Amino acid sequence: MLETVDCVFCGAGDGRVVYSRRDSRYRLDDQVYSMCRCPQCGGLYLSPRVPASDIWKYYPTDYYANTMTPGQIMRAELAKNVAKYAYLSEMRTGRLLDVGCRHGAFVKFMQLFDWQAEGYERNTDVPNRFDCPITYGPFADIADQRYDVITLWAVFEHVYDPNAYVEQFRQMLPAGGKLVLQVPKFNSFTGRFLRIEDVPRHVTAFTPAWLTAYLGRHGFRRVAINTRCDVFWGSSEGTLGYLYDRLRGKSADEALYALCGHDRDRSPSARRKLDSVFGWYFDRILKRLDAWGQMTLTFEKE
Repeated sequence: MLETVDCVFCGAGDGRVVYSRRDSRYRLDDQVYSMCRCPQCGGLYLSPRVPASDIWKYYPTDYYANTMTPGQIMRAELAKNVAKYAYLSEMRTGRLLDVGCRHGAFVKFMQLFDWQAEGYERNTDVPNRFDCPITYGPFADIADQRYDVITLWAVFEHVYDPNAYVEQFRQMLPAGGKLVLQVPKFNSFTGRFLRIEDVPRHVTAFTPAWLTAYLGRHGFRRVAINTRCDVFWGSSEGTLGYLYDRLRGKSADEALYALCGHDRDRSPSARRKLDSVFGWYFDRILKRLDAWGQMTLTFEKE
């Protein structure tokens, strides 16, 4: 059962459907989900969507790398953690909260640089693989805690009640405290043409200008933005394969599953090599045109 909702940002109804598609990552159901744009505030939100009480069924074990050892996780995520650290390296060390920390690899990584790093994870089934200080359960349970920096890496687009989270961020941060958000960029090539939003797990979507204005209304000032970041996948690689599948008569959902599906064919082939080379060059054009698929924004509480 899906639920139809009004805008999660301002409560307005009658959202306009921007596009509709199925789950192209795990295919756990055959439901059609629609990304809608609010006619009042311009926010992008998923409706219909999976109810919050059932969404955990859409996060399989491999989503959290539960079968990997801590050493394997740290090696696999080392480049990502180094890239994340670059956004914090100029900040004075202090108390840091990583929201949606999963197994705690980034928390452990930041502890190596003398940060008092802690994690928060909503899903109580995700194991703490690094014996880090991680709080589980409702986010409101830690509203009385105070931090100097709060980070969300590919997390905010999963949040069902963004207003409640942002208001709690305000409560938890001091004046001048930093909020670092990494989210997919909706007005990018991958966001608009390939429609690579991980629905139904992604329940909101963002553009740089809209997210800046939204957080500004909640008392946060943007101090930095990188719309060409590659902490997470934002590449156009796979575009040729997608177009080829569409020309062969596959539906958009089928072509997108071939591109993004967790069990997609990764075996070497001339087609995939050509797609990889094309993507390498095309990505540089997209970054020059500011059409890359990911963005990281740093905000300061006013």
